[in-house]
Amino acid sequence: MPRGKIRNAEEVRGEILEAARALMIEGGVRAVRLREILARSGASNGQLYGIFANTDEIILGVNTETLGRLEHRLKSVDASDSLECLVALARCYLGFASDETPLWRALFEFVPADGGATAESLQADQARLFELAAGPLSELFPDLGEAEVLLRARTLFSAVHGIVSISLESRYAGVTIERLEDELAGLVRAALVGFRTVSPH
Repeated sequence: MPRGKIRNAEEVRGEILEAARALMIEGGVRAVRLREILARSGASNGQLYGIFANTDEIILGVNTETLGRLEHRLKSVDASDSLECLVALARCYLGFASDETPLWRALFEFVPADGGATAESLQADQARLFELAAGPLSELFPDLGEAEVLLRARTLFSAVHGIVSISLESRYAGVTIERLEDELAGLVRAALVGFRTVSPH
């Protein structure tokens, strides 16, 4: 008698990532453990290790998918000019973080145990978020070089990320998402005014 459908590696990979994603949503990065992944996915030890070297690679796989959705939303932002584009990016970032809070947090809470290539891949993925602001900033500050634009993009992203992180930790109790969006818009506009007073070194 047949023992059931034989799943290919891509199907097993998808099931493992789906199980890890569910665990992450329920309990954060620390909840993603091998035993629970195997129980939920139905994959065997051999199947899992034939695809992923360790749990870090599984978490990175989930984070890569999350980052892809975040990038897709940010790249869909449509604005009339560069300044309003940066404001819209900040609003969009808050919206995504609010909609997918546990998975969004995992993008920044995950610290690979072994460092090395996994850590480098994670840093490269996160750096792409900074680059989304670099285009509008280069238009607003055409005299700046590429390195300086990327530095300001990182600074602006960090400021927005900080406000979003604090707001989602309930430190802004009673403040609506709409009000936070307005505060972020003000922050971005104020930062751009401040950037105009700073000369690159």
